[in-house]
Amino acid sequence: MVLSETLSFAYNSIMASTRGKSTVVARLKKLEPTEFENLTYDILFLSGVQNLRWRTPSADGGRDLEGEIALVDFSGETVRQRWYIECKRYAQSLNWPTVYEKLTIAINHNADFLLFVTTSNFSPPCRDEVQRHNEGHGVKIRIWPFYYLEQLLTIHGQVAVKYGLIEKHAALHVDFQSIMFELKKLALATYGALEFGKDPTDRITLIASFTELIYVRIEDTKSHGRFTTHRFKPVRDTYDWCKPNPLNADKFDSTSLRAALSSIKFILSLGELDCKATADRVVVTVPSTNALRSNQLFGLVSTFGLIDWELKDKQIILKTR
Repeated sequence: MVLSETLSFAYNSIMASTRGKSTVVARLKKLEPTEFENLTYDILFLSGVQNLRWRTPSADGGRDLEGEIALVDFSGETVRQRWYIECKRYAQSLNWPTVYEKLTIAINHNADFLLFVTTSNFSPPCRDEVQRHNEGHGVKIRIWPFYYLEQLLTIHGQVAVKYGLIEKHAALHVDFQSIMFELKKLALATYGALEFGKDPTDRITLIASFTELIYVRIEDTKSHGRFTTHRFKPVRDTYDWCKPNPLNADKFDSTSLRAALSSIKFILSLGELDCKATADRVVVTVPSTNALRSNQLFGLVSTFGLIDWELKDKQIILKTR
């Protein structure tokens, strides 16, 4: 038995037995399954997981995730770990058969780690089986139990606000530092473009859309204690360079969709966007999506907005949340 893992399991057991039933945890358990999955995505992104993407819905109907963690080893080389993430909004403890079923999938897809993000915890027998499994080689099993989720929601307060998990939002830390850092870089780049005689219009549009997104989210927090949808009005909110115009996407949150579209146009350096709107999604056809896959600013749109996205080779699929 590895000492570090023994201590980790002991700590988890103590935390699970001594932590009371908090309001945040109780509200987490009342979220719709899709909301819990989206919340998990947001926390993973803010925690530094890269190339996050949804996997095909599993047999239980849930959407799960995969992503990468980049680490620098002792020699200075970057090592990429592949993580499979299971979202489990459970009232009861996770048992070993459930964990083992997901483990076989992770093994078959050459994952390095299998992470369970859950509103419960491993049952004691399951914890023993996980510990025995982790002593060997292959995919390692990890868990974010309910009390650790609560800690993460304190660190990333905007996620707790977004899903209405708190009452006294004024006391919660809402971290806008990451998005403000990206806006600062954009502002400096805009100034540089002006100095060299380049057209700054796309940069200014992007700064304006993100400033609007931040302002609306702050007002949502003050007025409602959570992020709320402000419907996209096709005639008023469609950009001139978005085709067709107007874009019939009235089920989307206006500031989220505008920030997403302006990000796509700027990052991919496109003159206009070829869009197709359906009931709950907007599909943007582009020459390539590669530049978006690791772009921090584009990823922040879904974190602070009410929008989800999926990248194909030549399509960005934007979905309502």
